[in-house]
Amino acid sequence: SGNVALAGRRGHALKGDASQLGLDAVTAAARDLEAAGKTGDAALAAAALGRLESAWAAAEGGVRALAGCS
Repeated sequence: SGNVALAGRRGHALKGDASQLGLDAVTAAARDLEAAGKTGDAALAAAALGRLESAWAAAEGGVRALAGCS
C-alpha cells in the first residue's frame, strides 16, 4: 500500500541519520522499515515500527542521561 511505501522511504532517511549518530538499534529498525516499504509488507512494517519506537525511546533516554536531564 502507499502508506507502507511511504513508511519505507521515511525509514531510508532515518536509517542514514541514525547511522551517522551511531544509534545502531534505531538504524537496524529503520533498515527493516525500509525493507518493508520496498516489498509492501504491512506486517513487517508494523513490527519494524514497534522496534523503532523502542529503540528511539532507549536512545532518547541515553541522550538525556548524558546531558544530565531527567
